[in-house]
Amino acid sequence: MPINENYKKIGINILKILVFIALSYFIFVYVFKWFLPFIVATIIAYITNPLVTFLDKKLKIPRKVASALTILVFIS
Repeated sequence: MPINENYKKIGINILKILVFIALSYFIFVYVFKWFLPFIVATIIAYITNPLVTFLDKKLKIPRKVASALTILVFIS
């Protein structure tokens, strides 16, 4: 292989890495802020699920009411 081919391959690889970094930056900075409320809501749902299940099975409170009560207690 001539030396110019090696430089061309290195240049293309560096360009690919730079494009990947630019896309990653765009995703984390601009798109992440739109998905953050959904991510937080999912985390809260996973945290409160055991308590909701307990209230549903042991205290015979309807799941919707237990969920609303648990979320209110968690937020406050």
